[in-house]
Amino acid sequence: MYSEELEQVLSARKITYGDKIRIKRGSETFEGILMPRPDLGDKSIIVLKLENGYNIGIRYTPNTRIEKIKTEKAYFEFPKAEIASNPALPNITLVSTGGTIESRVDYVTGGVYMLVKPE
Repeated sequence: MYSEELEQVLSARKITYGDKIRIKRGSETFEGILMPRPDLGDKSIIVLKLENGYNIGIRYTPNTRIEKIKTEKAYFEFPKAEIASNPALPNITLVSTGGTIESRVDYVTGGVYMLVKPE
């Protein structure tokens, strides 16, 4: 959780984790996805996932302006795969080593999970 003051600001604007937001502080403007705050650290730092994939922390002050741009869908479900074997074809093995391209972010937990199942 963020600081009580920041949680009130986010709640008043109906902003939740996973929403795309814009933060204006002085002459600087940042846009990205609101991430959960790590358990350790300053509760007044807003964690924002930028479009380039990097996370940044922005200190909230009374002069910080936050607005919701849009609500992002945070829930992901794997598509159903139908696997049919063909005994006339040889068996093959696929090896997946993961990585950024094969991952997705869970905006509720902040964790990264595989994007595809082995099937």
